[in-house]
This record gives sequence, C-alpha cells and structure tokens, in this order.
Amino acid sequence: MKDKISNIIPTIFAEIESDGCNESEKLLKYYLGCTAKQRAVVDNVLMYLCGWTMKAILCNVSSLPIMEKGEQFLKVIEIFALLCSHYKMSL
Repeated sequence: MKDKISNIIPTIFAEIESDGCNESEKLLKYYLGCTAKQRAVVDNVLMYLCGWTMKAILCNVSSLPIMEKGEQFLKVIEIFALLCSHYKMSL
C-alpha cells in the first residue's frame, strides 16, 4: 500500500504527459470562476505538485497580476491617489 501511495504524484505527472490535450484555457476559466475557498484548494494541490500556486503560475506566464474580485477597484484607487499626490491634485 505504501508503494502505491508514494506513486501518487508521479502517476499524476505521467497522466498529464500522456494526455496530449492542453486545456490551459479551460483551467484558467475554472480558476477565475472559483470562490476564494475553492482557489485556496486549487492552490494547495498545486503547491504539493509543483511548489507554485495558480496565481503565481498565471502571473509568471502572463506577467499580469491575478486579483480577487474587488481588489482591482482598490488597486485602481490606490494608483489614482498616488498620481494625485504626485501631481498635487485633490480627490
């Protein structure tokens, strides 16, 4: 039994390699539609498999940050406030 358990990750990688389908877009669509709790599960599994979270992988591949819903607005406000302070404008 222990031998079979120790082969879980190699079996997953072997199945991925033999699949022949690149479903990256499908995986991205799934991940972006997940709740924060679901994303945490996906991230935890990926951490075990490759040491990276999905967010880190997506940022590395696309060089664009993947933010939680609502974070985009806060980031835009933060950038806008920084620009206003730099150019001595009031909000």
